[in-house]
Amino acid sequence: MFCVFNITIFKCSRLYQSLTGKRKYVSATRNCLIANMWIVFITICLFRSTAQQECLSCDKAISAISRETRGTSDNLGATLSYACTRTGFKPTGPENYTCEYKGGAAIWSDNLDTVLPTAREPMADCPSKKIINVVDRTETVYHVSDWKTQFYQEVDAHTTELLSIVPESVTSYISKIGASEEIVVTVGFTYGANVGEEAQCKFRVFYEAGACFEENLFSDSFATTDCTDTGEGGLECTRTCSNGYVFGNGGTSSTFICSYPNTWNFDQADPTDRYCLPIQNSDDTIDVYVIYYYGYLSQNCYESILNKVEGELSTFENNIQSSCNLNWDAQVLTIGLIPTAKFSATLKLTRLSSATTIEKKKCFDIIRNNTALFNFGINSLKCGAINARIDVVSAYTGDVEVTCQESYHFKLTSADLAVEICGGAREPMADCPSKKIINVVDRTETVYHVSDWKTQFYQEVDAHTTELLSIVPESVTSYISKIGASEEIVVTVGFTYGANVGEEAQCKFRVFYEAGACFEENLFSDSFATTDCTDTGEGGLECTRTCSNGYVFGNGGTSSTFICSYPNTWNFDQADPTDRYCLPIQNSDDTIDVYVIYYYGYLSQNCYESILNKVEGELSTFENNIQSSCNLNWDAQVLTIGLIPTAKFSATLKLTRLSSATTIEKKKCFDIIRNNTALFNFGINSLKCGAINARIDVVSAYTGDVEVTCQESYHFKLTSADLAVEICGG
Repeated sequence: MFCVFNITIFKCSRLYQSLTGKRKYVSATRNCLIANMWIVFITICLFRSTAQQECLSCDKAISAISRETRGTSDNLGATLSYACTRTGFKPTGPENYTCEYKGGAAIWSDNLDTVLPTAREPMADCPSKKIINVVDRTETVYHVSDWKTQFYQEVDAHTTELLSIVPESVTSYISKIGASEEIVVTVGFTYGANVGEEAQCKFRVFYEAGACFEENLFSDSFATTDCTDTGEGGLECTRTCSNGYVFGNGGTSSTFICSYPNTWNFDQADPTDRYCLPIQNSDDTIDVYVIYYYGYLSQNCYESILNKVEGELSTFENNIQSSCNLNWDAQVLTIGLIPTAKFSATLKLTRLSSATTIEKKKCFDIIRNNTALFNFGINSLKCGAINARIDVVSAYTGDVEVTCQESYHFKLTSADLAVEICGGAREPMADCPSKKIINVVDRTETVYHVSDWKTQFYQEVDAHTTELLSIVPESVTSYISKIGASEEIVVTVGFTYGANVGEEAQCKFRVFYEAGACFEENLFSDSFATTDCTDTGEGGLECTRTCSNGYVFGNGGTSSTFICSYPNTWNFDQADPTDRYCLPIQNSDDTIDVYVIYYYGYLSQNCYESILNKVEGELSTFENNIQSSCNLNWDAQVLTIGLIPTAKFSATLKLTRLSSATTIEKKKCFDIIRNNTALFNFGINSLKCGAINARIDVVSAYTGDVEVTCQESYHFKLTSADLAVEICGG
């Protein structure tokens, strides 16, 4: 035969046929090249009666990304499993395939090559937050798509894509420190079974100070600020309060220190240590205990003395006013007689005039140190037939009792004058509750006007000075689908008259929607389960969840019942999602230790090496025995070999499961291995050690527990409630 450009046709003989496989490119035609070389391909001609039993290769190459195949063989009759490697994904077709003989070729069942993976939903997985540190005065633009790997992992370029990011970029600058903004990410399927499906996730970008800035020290319009650079990135700022304002310790100035990168020494939780607060008017009272001497009268003059003291109260008030220019109200608390012609009077003085801290301090000192203020204008007392002169013996003044006039004012000590004063809010009183709860009790939509809750977040100080400026939003609507959600309310109040006119204050609170009745919709959603609910009477509800095929609850069962008692008490544990959701059963690595005792006849020699070689040589026999019994591939290894007296030896084998399997298939195979000692017989049971052949028989086989190991750290073991076998959930 001449080669150049010749074409030769090969054919099998009459009793033979050609058997092809996808890996073996087989053609009956042979082409000759110009270099006088034939293109040679393997052609196998097998006898027709045996051709279909031969093991030729199938092509198990998979053309798509993010998948894996598992199997020990690609020959006729072999089983190959196929799974997606990414969590939450599964094949569109079957998970197991068989190498079959069809049309003169060995091929995989179910068109394995055309299977594409699909996710049960697009993978939009945002972080809880993103923090941007503002480190200088330069404005910096960040493109959110640069953080793509933090919220989006592409599964397959042909099936998923990032659809949008809103906003696409954010800008950092000093005035944003302490603020945040929301990012919304949308991904979706663009090809495959789930084309058109989309998923969203959200996260917030928080701006934090990464350096010491004067602007980062909280603002206070009733103080001046003077900052000094302390070196090494530090800052020291002195705040001085305006006239009529003090700090929470009563002082008029305070120093705030910032250490690099951004650690301030003020207490975020206590505004009285940070802000200059206005000095508010207070109610002040003083108890004065006076002892009088009234001469030689020996009668019981109690009534006369009481009348005398009460008649002179205006004299005491005038004495105090002329001494310190403040009005006080005097009252008699007690009158008592003392032996040797004395009596006592306890007076209560209440300050009526408003006063500055300095005026109050001056007047308190005068009252404490001037007993003459409590002399009578006319000092004679007649009791019976005798007149007696009245003189002050002594006067003891108690502490000044300061009472703040408003509940939102508080007492503090003036650092300069050592006298108690009252501090108050230095801004309009916008005082929101921490939250407002709306109970959804039926399927009717209900509109709530937020202004109806006005007294919960706004106390009017003076109708001429403050007013409620705005509420956003003005109303909210409750309905079932809002249960579990919340929305923010922003309240703004301001001064419209007086020294602080034009100032505004805001407060915020959230409205939470909670179920006030049992609704099927209020049972958490699970796309991998069906739900059937029954009304149990008296407002109760009983719902049975049944998992989809391949999913189980955390206890291994495929169904679970959730009970709701009126008004809305469910029996599921909010803290443990494995007791609530249907979780996918994940493939596991399973191993079993088998302890086998063999009897090998009358040999008395130490046949350790021979026995070890014999057992190791027969491992494939054990593997084939198991596979033929339960259709799963196992790998057998020898762990130990030991000789036992009376012509016996022991072998400990470790079986490792290679094939993927359903829980039922695994359970069946575990039971077969446990209960069939014949699986561990040798294919050829004679053993020659020395000159004598000995027959080998299994005396007993003990199978240990199945050791289940989950393949991923985020999978966990649980027991199948139906089959009492450990499986892995993901």
